[in-house]
Amino acid sequence: MKIIFINFEEKFPLKMKSENKSIELTISGMTCKNCENMLRSILEEKKGIYKVEASAMKNSAKILFDSNEISIPEIKKTIIEETTFKLS
Repeated sequence: MKIIFINFEEKFPLKMKSENKSIELTISGMTCKNCENMLRSILEEKKGIYKVEASAMKNSAKILFDSNEISIPEIKKTIIEETTFKLS
């Protein structure tokens, strides 16, 4: 699995706190916009996740979250347990 830390500040003008983190996860199994929307909906329902950009074409999801409310392992667990997608 590849984790890339990205800068969401430019793209998402939220007031960034030091607890806010962003990651990009490589996710396989998404094939269309419906898959992207499903992943986004599931993750954005979780407390502490502010924004999700999913891309079936790139097999990735960029996630902005508050590390005081949700951890990277919890995000990964949500993807594994609540979707049919795989983390690479």
